[in-house]
Amino acid sequence: MNRKTILTEEFLLHFNELKNKTNTPTALRTFFHDEPSFRALASEIKAIADKIEKVMKLRKVHPQVSPSFIREWKEYIHNWQKTVDFIWLEPALSMNLFDDDGFQPMDFETFEKQPKNDPNEPIDPNWDEEFDPSHHSGGDAIQQMLLLADFEYERRKDMANEDEDAYRLANTWNIGLQAFEFMENTIGLDFNKIFERWNKTPPFLIPKHVSNKHGLTQKGSLFELLNEAIRAYIAGADASAVAMCRAILDMVLRDHYLPNGDDKSGNLYDVIKLATAKYDFLNENKLHILRTTANEILHDFSGSPTLSIESEKQLLSFFKDLKFYIEKAPIRNL
Repeated sequence: MNRKTILTEEFLLHFNELKNKTNTPTALRTFFHDEPSFRALASEIKAIADKIEKVMKLRKVHPQVSPSFIREWKEYIHNWQKTVDFIWLEPALSMNLFDDDGFQPMDFETFEKQPKNDPNEPIDPNWDEEFDPSHHSGGDAIQQMLLLADFEYERRKDMANEDEDAYRLANTWNIGLQAFEFMENTIGLDFNKIFERWNKTPPFLIPKHVSNKHGLTQKGSLFELLNEAIRAYIAGADASAVAMCRAILDMVLRDHYLPNGDDKSGNLYDVIKLATAKYDFLNENKLHILRTTANEILHDFSGSPTLSIESEKQLLSFFKDLKFYIEKAPIRNL
């Protein structure tokens, strides 16, 4: 029985075919009108890439990813995606809906300057059949549900004298609303902020050679730390997120950048020194900034319930830096 091809393999197959046929994004844009196979390939890649991006919105830590996919995905996002999106949309961009005499189809240069579409559109219950985290605002969906719950509570309450079940149903809605208010006002969970931070957090593609060193369910593993750090960040537990980011940096450098036999018993300062001496793509100053800033945030946090806006930005940059160190981790001979 043939093994089912996974999305990342499909992407590599089609993306490599497109690159072999066109060589550059510029050539793809220049000749896709003349060569139908170019548009067909671009459409295939667009469909696959959209599915992959949706998966990356559904969860943030992805183990057992091939290094070749990580490399090609980055190339696609940085160099090819805008061109592929343009070719996919080009029929609509060329359509003169209002029969305007002065209409000019949008060219790529104009399209390239367009701001990225807001991935957090409100839910429209008349058309949308399910919540799509890559497209919809989670906070808006919850607010719509709460408005409906409040409406149902008022409606059932007014019917209490006529319907023996109305009081019970009204009370059920009311208690649920009270519990939600308690979660927001007393526990302090801001659902708009939770979804906003989730969308800002980068997906972590863990190369196979890194994944193989860590059990997926092992206590204190890289996967557990990453997931807990992300959960802490989106829930607003910033000090916990910072502490785990620092622990992840320490683990990644010790386990994946320092070969067997190195003295790894020192503190994180010493580990950074050893790792940067071996790999020139590691920036020692930047690593020490992550280490010292984490220490400063943890120290300053004791007197403040939340981080400053600048510290929040710094925390998000920690995730982006950790993503780079994990995805760039060298393959070591055991």
